[in-house]
Amino acid sequence: MPKKTKKEKMLAELHRRLESTNLQGEEIVKSQIKTHQNTLSQVQPATYSFSNIGYTKPKNHIVTHDYTYLKHDLLKITGFTILALLFQGMLYFFVRTR
Repeated sequence: MPKKTKKEKMLAELHRRLESTNLQGEEIVKSQIKTHQNTLSQVQPATYSFSNIGYTKPKNHIVTHDYTYLKHDLLKITGFTILALLFQGMLYFFVRTR
């Protein structure tokens, strides 16, 4: 079953409103109902217009990247790598000689 279009959804909502007003207003005079239906038949579907009210043009920002942490991290990685290699070399030397 195909999906409902926006127009069909609006028509269904309009029919629901008509049903609820008919159920609530049984004591309404028939002439008032006729005028109400005449005005409903003249109702045009809602149109939506989108404008650029909420749109703001971005300002030109100069983006500078801060990579100072990178040097610190690379130095730590290098230091731990050298310590691990030295520890491996010492273990190899001590295990081999015994």
